[in-house]
Formats: sequence, C-alpha cells, structure tokens
Amino acid sequence: MKSQTALDPQPTVLDGTVGKIAYAQAGTEGPCLILVHGCPGSRWDFRWWLSELSQWARVIVVDMPGYGDATPTQFPATTAGRTAYLSEVLDTLDIDKAFVVGHSFGATAVVDFALRYPERVKAIALLAPIGPRIHKGLRRFKARGLFHRLAKVPRFGERAILKLKNGMTRSGFSEYLTVGEIIRMLDLLADFDFEAYAQQLTQLDVPAFVAHAIDDPLIEMGIVEELVNRLGRPRFHVLATGGHAIQKTMGIELSESLRNWAQEHSDA
Repeated sequence: MKSQTALDPQPTVLDGTVGKIAYAQAGTEGPCLILVHGCPGSRWDFRWWLSELSQWARVIVVDMPGYGDATPTQFPATTAGRTAYLSEVLDTLDIDKAFVVGHSFGATAVVDFALRYPERVKAIALLAPIGPRIHKGLRRFKARGLFHRLAKVPRFGERAILKLKNGMTRSGFSEYLTVGEIIRMLDLLADFDFEAYAQQLTQLDVPAFVAHAIDDPLIEMGIVEELVNRLGRPRFHVLATGGHAIQKTMGIELSESLRNWAQEHSDA
C-alpha cells in the first residue's frame, strides 16, 4: 500500500573533493539507512517512502552524481565512480556503518560499495534490482550503444535523446529527465559489465534483503530470482503487485518488512 504522505526534506548541497555532493535527511532515531536511487533517478524516487522509514530510522537519501542537485563530478560515470561518491557522502556525514539500500540500477552501486567497504556496511537491501543478466527493460533498448554514439553528435544527438526520453517516459521514468541525465545514463550503461556484476553477487558476505514485484514491467522475476540465488540466502520479499517503483506503490508493506529485517541485523 502507498503512503498517503510524501516527504521532501530540504537537500544539503556541499562542495566535495571533485564536485558537488547532495543528500537529504529524514528521521533521527534508530538504524541509519542510506538510500541510493537508480539510473536515471534522484532522491525524489523515495519521497513517498520517507514518511514511513523516518518513523523508525535515520534516513539519508542521496542524489548520485549528475542527478537531482548533485552536479556531474570528476568521479567517472561508472559503478566504481558512483561507489567512490557514495563513500564521500558517508565521510561527510561522519557515518561509520549503515544499512545501504539500492533501487533498480542503484543495486549495482550498493553491491560494489559493500565489496569495497565491507566495514562500513551492516547489511544491504535491493529493491527491484537489476540482475546478473540483461533484463527486458534493456532488451527493448537494443540500440543503446547506437544511442550512446549518436548522443555525442551535434543537433542530431539531441533528436536521438528526445526519442529515447519519450520511450523511457512511456516505460514509467520521469518526464522531467534532462538531456544531461540521459547522456550520463548512457555513459554508465555503455561500460556496464553484467558478467562482472554476477561475480560480485556471489562474493558478497553481508546480510541481504531483496524485494521485487511480480508485475514489474522492466525486470522480470526470473532474473531477480537468479540474483537471489547468487546472494545465497537473503530475505526475499515478493510482492504480487507494485510495478517497478515498489518503494512508492508498496511503501507501507516494504517499510514494515525492512524494519523487522533491520532489527535482526542491528548489531552487525
């Protein structure tokens, strides 16, 4: 069930070592949760979930580089670059260890962060995560490499991006996506290695929570089940409905399930 209240805390934007970092906070008591959006996306992807989570946790919702209020940084548009940025946010907030939550493509940054900085991660939660192979949302986008090249071509590139944006909006992404955000997404997708990501999943040694809706229009359940199998024995919350943005559509159920799970691992 969807929360009846959206929460939009004022963002904090600071000068980091290689560019602007941006985040917002909600709640003060309980475990610390770091929320990482997908690609493209922003902290706004969690606004309908924050009112539920903030009742029992300190929640930090992050704008990743090039999205929301975080300007593109000198961190490369790669998973490793996103992980380095995330580490800097935690340093800025003086957070030693936290639960790290990733939605959709944000799962890749969370998994990478947990492998590079295991001492900073109590546990991870992956919502509607991409899996160890290409899902149907990307298979529809068969020409993603072509779009990536065309995006760099003056004038013609803008028309190609507009066509891509229209298609993404029909698939449920925000109509307010900018050209720069889409190009950054293409930069990330062009170099993403699904095989390496699949190997990372098997290397993780932290507690994991996975949630996914059967009717997700972008990522099929079979692929998420493959991710779950590679993780070992995570808590797997299956929703009959909710689509891809389950943190919005099923925020109340997800908050309660995540709360119970986090309590089990609060001493990690």
